[in-house]
Amino acid sequence: GELWCNATWDQILCWPPTPPDTQVLLPCPPYKGVDPTKHAHRRCTSQGMWQSRWPSNPGEVKQGWSNYTRCFIPEMKELMDQLYATSEEDAKLKLHVAEKGRIIEMIGLSISLASILISLLIFSHFRSLQNTRTRIHWHLFVAMKIQLLIRLTLYIDQYIVRGWTLSIT
Repeated sequence: GELWCNATWDQILCWPPTPPDTQVLLPCPPYKGVDPTKHAHRRCTSQGMWQSRWPSNPGEVKQGWSNYTRCFIPEMKELMDQLYATSEEDAKLKLHVAEKGRIIEMIGLSISLASILISLLIFSHFRSLQNTRTRIHWHLFVAMKIQLLIRLTLYIDQYIVRGWTLSIT
């Protein structure tokens, strides 16, 4: 019959069931830009519900809010302050533009890789093109192909393993 805040997963940490009027501290996750020696916190209200960041947002009232602001290293805090300097909507727009820019960059890198592969195929297929000058170009294209493969692999890794979202909450 007692009120308790439910155990909650906030996409980063799992928060345990908590009695009312209690603040829970958990170690910060070991992510880039985060100090794992510090603690994130979350508060259970006297009504047995997780405290929200903005009480006017009904969707957030049900889920609650985890405060990770103490977790960030000073450089990351400065970047976030610059990102959210004007408004949260402006920050979301900037992150949306960055996400779409990354997609366009990946498309461009893929087209470049396809073009380089076609060029290498042409250089290796036609005997009349096999001379010192084209051999230098062939080696340059191989180096460019390796560089493109590395960048695309890193971006695909970010997309699959870490998720595509760039949102900072």
